[in-house]
Amino acid sequence: MAYFPFFSSNQNKLLKNNSCKKYINFKLDLTPIIYNLSIDTIKYNTFEKIYVIGENFLPDNITSLLIGNKKINVNYINSNTIYFDIPSDLIPGVYYIIIKNNITLKTINTSGLPNKIVKYSNKVKFYVY
Repeated sequence: MAYFPFFSSNQNKLLKNNSCKKYINFKLDLTPIIYNLSIDTIKYNTFEKIYVIGENFLPDNITSLLIGNKKINVNYINSNTIYFDIPSDLIPGVYYIIIKNNITLKTINTSGLPNKIVKYSNKVKFYVY
């Protein structure tokens, strides 16, 4: 056992008996969070890139975006920034933007298929006028 002179003898016993068991139940939260959009209002039939700033965005088409019920592919920059192009057929109105993480785990469920987890972000309003 390594001895740490700046700990009391009781603390040294805890260090000796301490293991990684406390990390077994650690659950990584991959729920995306939207903090803000680079633009939240756009004129109808305008081509514009919209940047989304937030957390837990994932690469390789795992992260997608919903405007209303329409799924939009995003371009991944990093885990805090993605961007997307506004579809030209988006009619004027108020929409909610939601980020979706579609995660496939390497574990197999009872039916022999990979386990899938879908995580949705908070809603952010987006206006087309």
